[in-house]
Amino acid sequence: MLILGRYALALAIGALGGWVFILLEIPLAWMLGAMTFTMVCAIMGAPVAGPEPLRGPTVSILGVLLGSGFTPDVIADAQTWPLTLAGLLLFVAIAGGAAVVFLIRVGGFDRTTAYFSAMPGGLSEMLLTGTAMGGDGRRIGLSHAARIFFVVLSIPPLLALFGYPVDTVSVGSDVPGIAETSLTSWVWLIGCAAGGILIGKVLRLPAAPFLGPMVASALIHATGLSDFETPAELIVLAQLILGTIVGCRFAGGTVREVGHILLLSIGATIIILALTLVFALTLAAISPHSFPAILLAYSPGGLVEMNLVALALNIEISFVAVHHIVRVVAVMFFAPALFAWYRRRESGG
Repeated sequence: MLILGRYALALAIGALGGWVFILLEIPLAWMLGAMTFTMVCAIMGAPVAGPEPLRGPTVSILGVLLGSGFTPDVIADAQTWPLTLAGLLLFVAIAGGAAVVFLIRVGGFDRTTAYFSAMPGGLSEMLLTGTAMGGDGRRIGLSHAARIFFVVLSIPPLLALFGYPVDTVSVGSDVPGIAETSLTSWVWLIGCAAGGILIGKVLRLPAAPFLGPMVASALIHATGLSDFETPAELIVLAQLILGTIVGCRFAGGTVREVGHILLLSIGATIIILALTLVFALTLAAISPHSFPAILLAYSPGGLVEMNLVALALNIEISFVAVHHIVRVVAVMFFAPALFAWYRRRESGG
């Protein structure tokens, strides 16, 4: 099947999944439904492919959307973040180390593959660096895809379990549609998306198509220049595309191979989420931030995906966004250097 046909089939399956999850009143239905249905079809060998060419524009839209949460009140509240940011760095070290040990002793991974599979940083960065250092790229990629999948899928029921009811209304349902969006709002939206991507590339920001537009939108909203909103249809479409891409990352492997990685990832995710709960409960008791906000800020799903969860649940969006950005940047910069140092030390260099 031609690649465009595989993209179309994947999106159709994703849309079906989103619609079913809407009927079941599951939170973040369009992303989680698309993610689940396409993952199952990919594992079963359906000729699907994630529409990766659409990822750039999609995450740019979401970046603009998340940037709108940075209001002047939020900026003033940022002085309360240093404690939880410091705790986040400690959490990443402990959670990453625990997952490495698990993947080596239980999963039988070699040290390089286990290390870069367990580090809760960007999928692309960990995959490229881990492969360059001799790791198994297939296992690293699948492990990160599975971590993102299970963490994102686990958060709504986990919050409900701890007594924080989750609204089942889909994100985007409470904002104007395309027909109600003014020309001025479109100008701001397109300007932040396009200009933000350029700024992100010039500044060499990690995840530039996402962070650039988010920074641009945050500046516009925080300074009061505009309070424009992203049309509901674009938000739904972005969730559908993102969920479909995540689900299709499991395509191409055998059922046995993917199943093995999924089982290991369930184990690693349970360990990581248990540590997340410990940190969230502790910090919620000594900081002004709520347990749900800290749980979302520390849960190591994907940068874009976890911010979208925060947006869907309307939980301290800017607080969650900044913590995930710090997590990904810290892992990107320190994880490869730390591993290189460890390998030199081990070889006596």
